[in-house]
Amino acid sequence: MKHPIDYDDWLGYLDGDLDQIRTARVREHIDHCSECRSTWNELLEATAALRSAAREYAAVHAVCDDEVRSGRERVLARIRTLESPSTLESVAAGELTVGRLRKLQHVVAPVGGARTAFRLIVAAAGRTPVPQGTAAWRIFLEQLTDLTSALCGRSMARLVWEIGNSLP
Repeated sequence: MKHPIDYDDWLGYLDGDLDQIRTARVREHIDHCSECRSTWNELLEATAALRSAAREYAAVHAVCDDEVRSGRERVLARIRTLESPSTLESVAAGELTVGRLRKLQHVVAPVGGARTAFRLIVAAAGRTPVPQGTAAWRIFLEQLTDLTSALCGRSMARLVWEIGNSLP
């Protein structure tokens, strides 16, 4: 038997996005074709399960807008009040090389802007102890990741962490 319902029709019918003529054609076919009726019932069950899982996930993992706004404002206030050097060269010391800092600035800049990215680096460097070696870089990177998370979100912070750890 030929089935006149294509993939787009299934999705459109499921979402209620088909025009009246196509909706009637799909409905009529489902009413008369047991194979497509079975497919339709499976789609309904799968959609219901996905919606239920999404609601459960949102209930557990939702963060209140006020919490996000508050954390973001604290970070912004902290980085705005810093004595800010004018260049990355003046921030660089030991393992905090200009090249490494510039790469991290380029990672954050598309999301927060170049100036914010620069200020995040300055804030993280200001909180990093002076010891030389990889310990200083790791501490700096942890600080920058924390600040980036509060300002730009966990995904961006994870990207900063991964790229920072991969820099030579």
